[in-house]
Amino acid sequence: MKKIIVFAFIFIFLFATACGEDAAEEYTSYANAMDTSAKITVYGKDSKAVAEECAELFKSLEGEFSATDANSKLYTLNTNGNIEAEGHLYALCGFANELSTLTDGAYNPCIYPLVKLWGFTADEFKVPTQEEIDENVKLVADSKMVFKDGGIYIENGGMVDLGGIAKGYASEMMRSLISGSDSTGAVISLGGNIVTVGEKSDGTPWSIGINSPKNDGGLIGTLSVGECAVVTSGSYIRNFEKDGKFYHHIIDPKTGMPVDNGLVSVTVVADDAALADGLSTAFFVMGIEESLTVAESLDVDVVFVTENSISISSGLKEKFTLSKSAEDEYDLIFL
Repeated sequence: MKKIIVFAFIFIFLFATACGEDAAEEYTSYANAMDTSAKITVYGKDSKAVAEECAELFKSLEGEFSATDANSKLYTLNTNGNIEAEGHLYALCGFANELSTLTDGAYNPCIYPLVKLWGFTADEFKVPTQEEIDENVKLVADSKMVFKDGGIYIENGGMVDLGGIAKGYASEMMRSLISGSDSTGAVISLGGNIVTVGEKSDGTPWSIGINSPKNDGGLIGTLSVGECAVVTSGSYIRNFEKDGKFYHHIIDPKTGMPVDNGLVSVTVVADDAALADGLSTAFFVMGIEESLTVAESLDVDVVFVTENSISISSGLKEKFTLSKSAEDEYDLIFL
């Protein structure tokens, strides 16, 4: 699913200043790609060169993964139904298939026809007819990617959208680049995708704030973490109302409808950024109980937010701090 979240509005706030670093040893680079604004701050030796290289890498990956850019490799795959592929596209499509299996189809890389049907690919929102939804649900269910003869093939006429994992994959590639340099640490912020690299100079954890789903600029709480990926998906970012009813961009591939299970945001904390990215969408679709089973099997942690509760998986019990402003609005539940 293309998580058409305009991540600039998710505002997962990051309090990741590297206390004690000399100004000459800290550099921030910016880039716009994949429907988001990237902020890459690198600490230590050669920070400027490393940060700028990361920004260029991020922009170059959009040229492979965009579902709407006619010059991208993914666009070619969707148009032709196949492509000779290697490197990043081949790796990410392979991971997408694995994630679909892990989540029993809650994450489905072939969901693009449904996302397009609802108008989320071009911000031309509409409520489809039930007949249109049923037709495209069947198309999505019947479609799959196969890998043979050095290429990727889409069977049964579907189309692929890697938006639900592309930013996570890009973050992981940037982390690898930074880790191979002389840098001491870094923070990669792609809106709702945050990756921390290395340690802060003062030895304290990185502190990452999770934005309130009320979209009021406040925080529901903060996470104190080491090197990891923290990714949030929410229904409150891209949505519309029609005839008094609320619709959002996170589509259940099995029903063709925006998910309606009480969740308003899901934050996943994991070692791997692409995994955290994909699971944040899949867990939103799956709901709390089913998601916890998968989370435990993969050794990842989750923060589930509803209109009036925040549920925290056990691994985050000592790492999550509820914001003062959220104390009267949410019940805090440790799972």
